[in-house]
Amino acid sequence: MTTINAALLAAALLFVLFIVAQALLPALIRRRGDRASSAKMDDAILRANDTARPAAQRAEAFREGATIALDELRRPRLALRLLTSAESVAPGEPATIALVERAMLRAKDLGALERFLWQTMDAHRGTPAHARALDALLALYDGPMKTPERARVLRAMSAPRDATTERPSR
Repeated sequence: MTTINAALLAAALLFVLFIVAQALLPALIRRRGDRASSAKMDDAILRANDTARPAAQRAEAFREGATIALDELRRPRLALRLLTSAESVAPGEPATIALVERAMLRAKDLGALERFLWQTMDAHRGTPAHARALDALLALYDGPMKTPERARVLRAMSAPRDATTERPSR
């Protein structure tokens, strides 16, 4: 083996080592921070599962865990699972709806977000949850779904009607 071949082999091995290090180091470094976040999330889940607490506190603890999963751990699906629990404990909370919107947008699940918002509007008519879901649906149609025509129609349909306005004939 000549010195040139040995040098090329050494350079190739160093390059492979460099690529492997670039792939593994960020994951190893991130795991240290994830441990602390996971511990905070686990604490929030324990508080949320304590049935002796009032429903509002339990839902808030689930939302806290979901926020940690979404922002610190960057796991939108885990956040959605926690928010499902928050919704079952205290249905129709505008704060839960806002977090579901953020998590589903981050997970890029626009169809499921649209369904969730329509179901929320149907289940909570005339409440702040309905208004929050309507605002989120309008933002979804104007923004990521790129269907402004749906947003215009929904705005027109949800506008308060004047008592003197006639209904169009069929």
